[in-house]
Amino acid sequence: MMYAKNNFWKTKSKSSNRSGVKMNCKEATCHCPRHTFGCRQNISRPLITFRGLDGHKQNIILGKKVGKFGHSDVFLGKDASSGELFAILNMVANWRTLDITKANKIDMIVKLRRYLKLLLSLKHPLLCQYKGWHYTSTSKKVRVYILVEYCGGSSLSAVFKKNCAHNLPLEPVNDGEDILML
Repeated sequence: MMYAKNNFWKTKSKSSNRSGVKMNCKEATCHCPRHTFGCRQNISRPLITFRGLDGHKQNIILGKKVGKFGHSDVFLGKDASSGELFAILNMVANWRTLDITKANKIDMIVKLRRYLKLLLSLKHPLLCQYKGWHYTSTSKKVRVYILVEYCGGSSLSAVFKKNCAHNLPLEPVNDGEDILML
């Protein structure tokens, strides 16, 4: 049995095939006081290897779904060696149900690349930083995982509504699609 540095997870390696996609999995038992990933029960979680900007690889254990961001689901992830928490954006393109042409597939890939370049260009201490990416593909769908820093708590708009004066105008902001159309 392997132990993480902070003994948060007790893990043993196992191979699994979830949703038709082959991934390495870990059988994990949580010993956390916050019950983030489920406590004192064996849970089979995918272990995803992300590639960072400098080419290094980072193994992240996929946790529970914590929300949505645009057209993607957001999951909680945890570094298998250090125990650091991350947010994982899961974007799925289902080719079969979309019934799109090859040109549209290429257009979708170009938009995704622009989105990733936009994430890379955003550098500010108050913004979640991009940490890595991973993708899997089958004949029916492509699944892209984007690893970013995790900020616990609520959404920014909920915090703003709770803590700021109500006389300030709140205008809706789109999810960056106009930037992707450039």
